[in-house]
Amino acid sequence: MDEEAGFIAALLAEPDDRTVLLVYADWLDERDDPRAQLLRLLASDQAEQQSTWMLDQDTNAWLQLIASRKFRVKDRVKMREGPFAGMEGIVFAIAPDRSHADVAPIVGRPTTLELPFTSLEFIARSPDEQE
Repeated sequence: MDEEAGFIAALLAEPDDRTVLLVYADWLDERDDPRAQLLRLLASDQAEQQSTWMLDQDTNAWLQLIASRKFRVKDRVKMREGPFAGMEGIVFAIAPDRSHADVAPIVGRPTTLELPFTSLEFIARSPDEQE
């Protein structure tokens, strides 16, 4: 496993660990990688600034992976953008490459939405997963 894959694995294992975010950001800084700035924003919970990032396709795949770290199947989420903005839903599947989640809105017509993680806001864990 390369170093970056190790950071990703650590973030997925401990999604709330700000230390991992900051160490990963330092590692990216050492390589003059601008993604370090986003990790520092994530560590400081500056969500409004995160949405202003202009990303190319490769960076967007990475961003979806990083954004997915807090989500699990059965989580309750709020959709932040698009025609369903403001509505709540339940994550019922996560793509194997963690590029998106399949979300079912809680109210309204039964439907399945394939949404990028950056357009979702975590609300709560499923009752059977809470400690």
